[in-house]
Amino acid sequence: MGKKMINSNKLELIPEKFSYIIIIPLGNGEYLLEDQLRKKQFRINKTAYDICVKIDGINTLGDISSQICREYNIPIEQAQNDVIDLYNFLKKNKLVLTKNNFLYKYIKFYYFITGISEGE
Repeated sequence: MGKKMINSNKLELIPEKFSYIIIIPLGNGEYLLEDQLRKKQFRINKTAYDICVKIDGINTLGDISSQICREYNIPIEQAQNDVIDLYNFLKKNKLVLTKNNFLYKYIKFYYFITGISEGE
């Protein structure tokens, strides 16, 4: 079961466990909130990395890239480019908040390999 979404002019089903977002730490003290993404009706596009990152004010886009590189055994350049692309997408769509809005020390988040598509 999954939710329908539009991607490249065709409908696809997303696995139920990927039909939501928790919080994405973006580095520089900025994060993406789950309800912001829902309100804009964005949906996860295909596969996602599922990573637990310690939020202690030190995490940067580079830290996240390094962790993805280690855990998923992909080239660091690819991980860096993917993280920067996601960050730029979120900034462009005004989906970024500062960490002062959160009390969490450990946050599980979904990092998208293939990006985020606007949903139906």
